[in-house]
Amino acid sequence: MLAQLGDVRGHTFIDVGCGKGRPMIVATEFPFDAVLGYDLAARLVDVANSNAKIVARAHPERTPMQAFAADALELEFTHRKLVVFLFNPFGSSVMSRLLDHLERALAEGSIETLRVVYIYPVCAHLFDASPMLARDWSGCVPYEPGEIGYGTEERQDVISWKSIAKPQGDFSSRP
Repeated sequence: MLAQLGDVRGHTFIDVGCGKGRPMIVATEFPFDAVLGYDLAARLVDVANSNAKIVARAHPERTPMQAFAADALELEFTHRKLVVFLFNPFGSSVMSRLLDHLERALAEGSIETLRVVYIYPVCAHLFDASPMLARDWSGCVPYEPGEIGYGTEERQDVISWKSIAKPQGDFSSRP
């Protein structure tokens, strides 16, 4: 899916709900300026950072990755060009609050461009309703052969959105 984004130089990859860091590891294969992950579970963040050290030793040419124990709703989005990765980390109430937070950062200019990549997009309707985002890709991505067998599925639904011109007026109301 990340290959669908095009040139990501100058962008920061943020995995919200990063767990052990697998999507972050994949993101290091692309020329992001930074690869960051956030999760409430400090134990999982420790595993993600251990995995980051392994990746850095095996692939010193890649962008380093780092995970932090933090609440996604309290993040300061200071990276001008941002790719936010979500593997269905929240229900609609928290996802709506995260989207409000991202929209506010876009409106205030702390985020210049935003891409959202959402796997297992249960709350896609929230992003589709945003006046600040436009859906730009959706599909069903097959798992790599070595990943088949860990669950019942052989492919995963994915949707991505990109930021569009800032709307006038209130943008925070959700359907």
